[in-house]
Amino acid sequence: MIRETASALIVRDGALLLEARPADAAVSAGRWDTPGGHVRDGEAPAAALARELHEELGITVVRARFLTEQREHDATSQRDYRHHVFLLDAYSGEIRAQELQRLAWIPLADLPSLRDANPLVLAAVDAARDRGWIDDLA
Repeated sequence: MIRETASALIVRDGALLLEARPADAAVSAGRWDTPGGHVRDGEAPAAALARELHEELGITVVRARFLTEQREHDATSQRDYRHHVFLLDAYSGEIRAQELQRLAWIPLADLPSLRDANPLVLAAVDAARDRGWIDDLA
């Protein structure tokens, strides 16, 4: 069974918002990852993204562009995933860690050397750069 997630690249002032996954997390344990979460049965990925970002960060999605779909066999959970990755263009509200997660704005230039970064995050940033989308927001 393939599980689905929706997540967002959120870029501000040349930095990407990432959250540190706890060492005991069920998925991507110990890694820096993008905010987002699981898509519920019957839920569209864009709707899941809006729900998850509201739950996790307290923001309301105004506009998000679908960027890419990534497939992964997660080493922590030993499950297969399909990740729907969006670039968040606009939101309302102020980003706050609603679930006591550790958040950090990581300069885009520092991402390649970030220890414990999820490689899928780096691939998504590269895809956004290839489309010229990151340059629009950085």
